[in-house]
Amino acid sequence: MSRTFGANVRNTAAGRQPEVWARPEAIDRLRSSLRKLSDEEHSMCQVAAERGIFCRGFRRWPDHEFHERWTAIIGESTHLTRAQMEELANIWQLGEQIRFRVCLACDAQTISHGACRGWDEFSNEALGRFCDEVLGRNVVVTERKDQTAQTDRDPAAVRMRRLDMNPAPRSSLSKNPERNGFEARRSAP
Repeated sequence: MSRTFGANVRNTAAGRQPEVWARPEAIDRLRSSLRKLSDEEHSMCQVAAERGIFCRGFRRWPDHEFHERWTAIIGESTHLTRAQMEELANIWQLGEQIRFRVCLACDAQTISHGACRGWDEFSNEALGRFCDEVLGRNVVVTERKDQTAQTDRDPAAVRMRRLDMNPAPRSSLSKNPERNGFEARRSAP
């Protein structure tokens, strides 16, 4: 896929009536699509950075912020280039995926916050944009399935939405690793 992946898909959702998805559903659908892009050598952080999609992975941070966020994890170096440091961060992310038995770095970072907070890093609005960019779907993400998309024109709906919102997004990770997209590789006895 080319770097224009998101731009090409994004145009297909423009003008459509938005679908309403609960946060866990949006994350599950994004996970299903994103896991096809990463593999055992390339974390989603690396893929997103290289393709300029989703959260933009390692490239979403300028050099000083990348260094600040990753020094505690990969160590400090005065001679490594940014690309070399990103490769070390990629290897660390892959190790975390194995450790937590999950398919994406986003899932591992949700379980144990590191340089980012995984799925918890993203607002419902950001998840909606990612659904547009990655899935080509015009989506309004809500905390619960029974919560409907409401407009700012209804003052009662705005008040209810403010009261109903949880400032800390909930994780959609399951206690069952297979549900998170991780299939354990078993060697034959």
